[in-house]
Amino acid sequence: MEWLDRQVLTVAVMFLTGVALGLFFDLWGVATGRVTAPPGPAVGRRVPSRRHATGGPVFPVSDLLLWLLVTPVVFVAALLANRGELRSFIFVGIALGVAAYAVLARRVFVWAALEVRAGLLSGVAAGLRWGERRVVQPVKAAGARGARAAERTVQGAAQAARRTARGAAQAARRTARAAAGAVRRTARGAAGAVRRTARGAARRLLGGFRRGPRNRPRG
Repeated sequence: MEWLDRQVLTVAVMFLTGVALGLFFDLWGVATGRVTAPPGPAVGRRVPSRRHATGGPVFPVSDLLLWLLVTPVVFVAALLANRGELRSFIFVGIALGVAAYAVLARRVFVWAALEVRAGLLSGVAAGLRWGERRVVQPVKAAGARGARAAERTVQGAAQAARRTARGAAQAARRTARAAAGAVRRTARGAAGAVRRTARGAARRLLGGFRRGPRNRPRG
């Protein structure tokens, strides 16, 4: 009886392990996008194609990772239930668990997992849209305003520089014209003074020649 009880317990544990494996396989398929619709006939909805339902090509790395996760679970379950002994009823229990899950609970579980996944994706999309409206667009608008303000500042600085350069050029031309006028006036004044000095000297010289014979003493 003890042996029979242990075998029944082992089959029960393996049965639950099979159910857990079925849940995990479907959860993995939903998470990786391979399962996009609940199994069974479609009521009021379009049945996706096989390529669309499986989410594209199969990725060997994903399959390898899946089996790396599943194998230790099965080994630990067998170790706890039957002390690590591999018997045929272990695989029978796993198969019965997977079959029971597929018949009784798979459709509901896949539907619920897809709804949760769709809700999470919708929440993420809504969060991204909110972030775009509240963060990205204001930052873009602020950057555009900053760029326009910087452009206006640069244009104003360039116009101010041009006005300053034009004012400096006009002031330099006025200064040069004033300096040239002063030089011309100074030159004309100096030429006039020279002419007046020369005329005065010539007059004095001519006056001396004219007065010379009259002032000579008589013999």
